[in-house]
Amino acid sequence: MVDFVNQVFISLDEGKAVSIQGDSGVGKSENIKLLKCLLEQEGKRTVYVDMRNFKSHSQFYSEVSKQLGLNGDRKKILSELDKGDVSLLLDEYWAGAGIANQLVQYAHRSNNDVVTIAGNPLGVELDEYLLKKRR
Repeated sequence: MVDFVNQVFISLDEGKAVSIQGDSGVGKSENIKLLKCLLEQEGKRTVYVDMRNFKSHSQFYSEVSKQLGLNGDRKKILSELDKGDVSLLLDEYWAGAGIANQLVQYAHRSNNDVVTIAGNPLGVELDEYLLKKRR
């Protein structure tokens, strides 16, 4: 697990957004929680969100705002992300990708760490899923 988290750190240090995908039960969520603790030890402000808990943009942005210590709206969140010192960690990303996609892109463009975690869609292998979507 430590080697895996170290690889994620290397990718983040290189300015890459990281997407972790895999089958249920392989430890994706445990790794992101370990990553959160390590980033916080390095002084990074982290936002950890399990996307299964949100059904609307307002719920999602409210949670992000709360974790950033803001009492605000989307504009305040974007202003905070402009500083480039936030680690945005989104678990079960596919459950709320439509809600979070714009924020993820903005966070990455503003030099924040972005890590998304998702199980394989519909329980199929990712390559198989992509092939079906192309047809």
